[in-house]
Amino acid sequence: MHSHYRVLKQLSHQKFNSGEKIGKICQVTKAMVWKSVEKLRKLGIDVIAVNGRGYKLAQNIILLDSNEILSHIHNVKLDCLNVSLSETSTNSVLLEQKNTGQLNALITEHQSSGRGRRGKVWVSPIAKNIYMSLCTSSEELTPAHGSLSIQTGLAVAGVLKQYIPNIQLKWPNDLWVNQHKIGGILVDVKVQANGDFKIVFGLGLNVNVLTALEKVDQPWTSICQLLGQEINRNILAAQLIDVCGQCLINPSPDFSRWDEFDALKSSTVNVFTASDKKPSCFGEALGINSLGNLLVQVEGESSVRELTGGEVSIRVKQ
Repeated sequence: MHSHYRVLKQLSHQKFNSGEKIGKICQVTKAMVWKSVEKLRKLGIDVIAVNGRGYKLAQNIILLDSNEILSHIHNVKLDCLNVSLSETSTNSVLLEQKNTGQLNALITEHQSSGRGRRGKVWVSPIAKNIYMSLCTSSEELTPAHGSLSIQTGLAVAGVLKQYIPNIQLKWPNDLWVNQHKIGGILVDVKVQANGDFKIVFGLGLNVNVLTALEKVDQPWTSICQLLGQEINRNILAAQLIDVCGQCLINPSPDFSRWDEFDALKSSTVNVFTASDKKPSCFGEALGINSLGNLLVQVEGESSVRELTGGEVSIRVKQ
């Protein structure tokens, strides 16, 4: 665990702790405690400092805790779970790391370069949401691996329905509530030196964030906004690892629940290709096929188009 994270875990919103005391517990110098506090401030954590008294958090922060997360995982076995203060992107980190077993997980409090689909930035305020990636390896890619975004999306939606009954999926990998984005999924695949395929599933989920998110180009919401109260991110993270881990280890294209969560059902949608700012066509969304491709009856065409997630972006036509 990085020293900055160890220092953060010693900070309280109820009382001041001296730099000397924090340093002894974290086995770092007072100067390093000060550097850690400056780093935490840059990440967005409000730390109060008073000469002679030490440091104190301006408000309570409930941090992610690996032991609590592990205690609530029941259906999969993790070979490695890392919980960190900050990463560039959890998907990027796991793509470059060596696998230590069948299923590894990385969860962080903050991402400096969070990635969304088609190269978009995922905005990642600290200690509020879930930024999580899981990875596994496979000797070959099966047709079932091609629809992992859909499979994991359905798994996540099934968990979130316990909290938000009207959770929806916007094809191929966005989580929606009332046309407001609450989360997104990104699946990456990389060929390793031994010829095996590394498969990484990433999830960004707005959990306890309330303040406006800069640089977000579409309406968004969070679980806390919808429920009016913060929820335990550790329990939710464990629930998500349980279901998404199963998808990675045993991918199975069972889309029987898609209709239940389909945010685009019977909607008229604009279809965008590549980085086009104007839609290439529009039509009625008709659900997905057995491969997870979106079916669209394009205006003026007799046959239904089958669209793949890597080719297009979809927006509901206003």
